[in-house]
Amino acid sequence: MSKTTLVVGGNGYIGSHMKQIFPQFIYSGRKEFDLNDKKQIQEYCQKIDIGTCIILSATISYERDINFNSEPFSTNL
Repeated sequence: MSKTTLVVGGNGYIGSHMKQIFPQFIYSGRKEFDLNDKKQIQEYCQKIDIGTCIILSATISYERDINFNSEPFSTNL
């Protein structure tokens, strides 16, 4: 079995363009797992044989995040 490339954040701007160029990759978004939940990530990744992981997932800071709310910080980390 060959290794699979997993793209986390495949529903964003860059990920949507990558889907056109690399349709053979596996693309995940928030519905597959929460990036802050290690157990969810491990369970998801055990289902597929990952050789490479590209992380494009990020939260854009809107004006409401100007006070450094924790969600954008933890998601982008």
